Amino acid sequence: MIKITKEGKKMLETTFASKGEKKFKIQHIKPTCNACRDELRLVPGSSEPDDIIAMESGYVFFVDKDLIQLAETITIDAAGDIPILTTRKSIDPRERNF
Repeated sequence: MIKITKEGKKMLETTFASKGEKKFKIQHIKPTCNACRDELRLVPGSSEPDDIIAMESGYVFFVDKDLIQLAETITIDAAGDIPILTTRKSIDPRERNF
């Protein structure tokens, strides 16, 4: 599930929609340290074979099915024109209790 905050929607509109970009890939950045192990990136893009497709507020998001399963919910927020993506649960598989 994808959620977009008011600030996140404003950022998407001013940064991307004005350029005609409405489709985005949400990627898990390969962690290089403990501080960035949950970091996600939002980039214009298209789907890959293992992606789920989520639509929210007129935007289309492509997310790896394993990533969205770990995260449960990805929230798109912003600080000015910088996207900030957070997850409901940790996306670090080492922290999951199965």
